Amino acid sequence: MWNPDASKKMGVFLERIWPPRDTPDGWVSHIGGRPNLPDGWEWPRIAFPDGDEFEGVTASLDFLAQIRLEDLPDVPDRELLPQEGVLFFFALALTAEPLDTFGPDAWRVLYYRGDVSSFPFRAPPSDAGWFLDDVDYTRTEAAEYRDPGASDKGLFPYCPVRAVAAPSWKRPDGIPYGDDVREWLRLVEAWPGEHRTPTTFEYAESDLPLRVEDALLNLFHARNQWREGVLSFDDLFARRYDLMSVSAEDRERVRMEYGDWLTRVKRTCAELVARGRSALLKDDERRLVRGLVAENSDRMKALGCHIWPNLRLAATLSMATLLLDSPELAASFSNEVDAAHPGNNFSPGGSGHRMLGHSHVIQEDIESDSVLLLQLGSDGSGPRFMWWDMGNLTFTISRDSLAALRFDRAIAKIEGH
Repeated sequence: MWNPDASKKMGVFLERIWPPRDTPDGWVSHIGGRPNLPDGWEWPRIAFPDGDEFEGVTASLDFLAQIRLEDLPDVPDRELLPQEGVLFFFALALTAEPLDTFGPDAWRVLYYRGDVSSFPFRAPPSDAGWFLDDVDYTRTEAAEYRDPGASDKGLFPYCPVRAVAAPSWKRPDGIPYGDDVREWLRLVEAWPGEHRTPTTFEYAESDLPLRVEDALLNLFHARNQWREGVLSFDDLFARRYDLMSVSAEDRERVRMEYGDWLTRVKRTCAELVARGRSALLKDDERRLVRGLVAENSDRMKALGCHIWPNLRLAATLSMATLLLDSPELAASFSNEVDAAHPGNNFSPGGSGHRMLGHSHVIQEDIESDSVLLLQLGSDGSGPRFMWWDMGNLTFTISRDSLAALRFDRAIAKIEGH
């Protein structure tokens, strides 16, 4: 019989700081956003290996997180990590293939011994945000809601985090359907429970989109269904639709309709941005945005692609970034801020961001002599991570490599359901 107490191990939970204005000055630890890379450090890249579909192509890895080690609580295995310095984590975030398909250059863990708080944020290179392997189920929440007109494709919004001690449980051995595993899942799902913030506030569907920011997110989501800036119309059509069942006339009609719709959407986006991203929408603006989103959904459905715009999700997503530039909203609109609290949008079992302790296992346990450097779960409410089908991205390292500070030997793996 599985013993929860014997399987329990204290680890580190990376708790989102909410609202972001409560982040202390000079704070370093965050997921998403841009790294404080030291001057002279090159952004990690991958050259795809011989025999790969993208042989000869190079791409910048996606920045995922940076963690200041001084801030980690005293938990088992804490002594294995340096007492000071910063760890930086990068990987190919959108690949549909296992990361090791591309070799160890598909991820990177970098260690800096000193203080990086005074270093400026480094913008991602123009080829960051890897869209070569453009398969639907690999696209993250961030990719769906990104601004297709942005100058770079840095995928994940900035989310400051603090490290707190939290218990984790090792998965029982055996077939994962018995009572032991059900108990393990119950404990895993309750793992961040003390960080949840219940709220009674509900967005009224008729009032959404509420602000310019979530209106823009809805329009970006609609635009990104057409892989704007990623694939040409012809390439998208060839990948997504059965050309044998679509006449040349119908295809040209869709092209014209899409072109007209995109012109109107871009004009609307520009007009909304001019109003200010935190501005509350007027009734006519709200109707206009909802109409454009609905028009896109209808066209996609007519082509056999079923799209369900989530107005409430966009309203929640918008607060994570809006509060960074408009911190006064936290005081004036506390109900909205409470409703967007990360603890309210926690997906049970899979969306914890953690270090040390036991990982949340989907397919395989980590090796017994390995240490959990970082696990990032699927989390749509802030960083907008989506690892395959609600999975995890996990960085581990052997104890021997860690003792030698050989972070170049760390292993990264994406697991999905």
